[in-house]
Amino acid sequence: MADASPAPESRSPLERLLADVQSPNLRKAAGLEKKEEALFGDFKLIKKLGSGGMGSVWEAEQQSIQRRVALKILDHEDGISQRAMERFQREAEAGARLDHAAIATVYELGEVDGTPFIAQELVESGRTLEDLYLELSGQGELPDSHFRHMAELFIELAEAFQAAHDAGVIHRDIKPQNLLLTPNGEPRIVDFGLANLTDAQDLARTGDFLGTPYYMSPEQAASKRMGIDHRTDVFSLGATFYEGLTLTRPFPGDSYPQVIKKVLLEEPINPTEIRSRVPRELATICLKALEKNADRRYPTMRDFAEDLRRFLEDLPILAAPPGPFRRTQKWLRRNPIFAAAGSIAMVTLVAATWLWMDSSHRIAKAEDGRLAANRATAQAQREKRVAEKAVDLVVDAFETLDPGRALGKNITVGMLVEQSLRLLEQDGQLDPASRARVRDALVQISPQENK
Repeated sequence: MADASPAPESRSPLERLLADVQSPNLRKAAGLEKKEEALFGDFKLIKKLGSGGMGSVWEAEQQSIQRRVALKILDHEDGISQRAMERFQREAEAGARLDHAAIATVYELGEVDGTPFIAQELVESGRTLEDLYLELSGQGELPDSHFRHMAELFIELAEAFQAAHDAGVIHRDIKPQNLLLTPNGEPRIVDFGLANLTDAQDLARTGDFLGTPYYMSPEQAASKRMGIDHRTDVFSLGATFYEGLTLTRPFPGDSYPQVIKKVLLEEPINPTEIRSRVPRELATICLKALEKNADRRYPTMRDFAEDLRRFLEDLPILAAPPGPFRRTQKWLRRNPIFAAAGSIAMVTLVAATWLWMDSSHRIAKAEDGRLAANRATAQAQREKRVAEKAVDLVVDAFETLDPGRALGKNITVGMLVEQSLRLLEQDGQLDPASRARVRDALVQISPQENK
């Protein structure tokens, strides 16, 4: 039977590369000289921009059309594995699918004497978001304008990633190093080498460790092949946004196991506790994206971008800060040693539960007579807000008390109430009547000998 395959000269570079991937003979590329001013097929190498385990990236000129490009060359002295070829091809295929101003354009995929290459848009200066973070880290206090700029930048990024998701491409390696900035400060997303194409067979095998630990989602950190979807990118962009707000990583560490453990088990510190000038709305948005449970994150990048836009337009954001129970749970997860030291967790949960049940009881009682007493319902809602404020003060008091005291002396309810009352006096948002009600609510949980 005649071979129905197209003639080699009629195949596209992508088809030829795929055929080479399947060929058992391709293991080692030709030893082409790669240095400045050297020729690589139609490309003149100008300057090496970087290198890694799979090859190098060069600023080059495509001579036939006099176009400057970033030329990614897959080459390794020990030979090119089929796995590397697959990922290289996947990067080119993912990039070729996408058409968005904030995603670096892939121009061409090909090979020179058996050495595969990708030619893509050259971002002048090659400055990354990581470079920007490093520059800012040496400037001390960040101005308010910085946080608005971060919101604007991440709206562009979230919308670009939404376009990728709509095209069936999940990046899976979002990090500051893969986000370039043009001289005008416009973002360009690069490096889709770990991308997952939702309509193609996933390259990841069970147990594969894909991504950069500091920014990977819990499901990636757990090496879950099943259950990873576009929301893994939401988490990684949230981790990158966190660093933009605080100039620190949400899950710092000096070893892979340490970082992975934090990604899986520990909650990031609220950005406002690291830099007090971070707007609370942006901190809430960031922590929403960083929820460990994917179902609690923003469902799409579009929702992420929309909440950032609402912040910039001075509209209420849709993400809500965690309630008292979630806040307590997150704090205990962040500080397990103190939770195990004694009755700290119990004291806080008892106080929070009492206040919450009291407000719920008031609402339920008012709801029973809602049709006949709308005024009672309104009063109950006011009481609920008072109770919620009291809960917030208790949790804040718990966080501001020196946890180190728990190692030798338990934090008592009385200590919590005393600290809560101090914080209440410093709160400038409450009217006198509400302040008095909050004070009464706090006093009711204070231990009294003759109560």
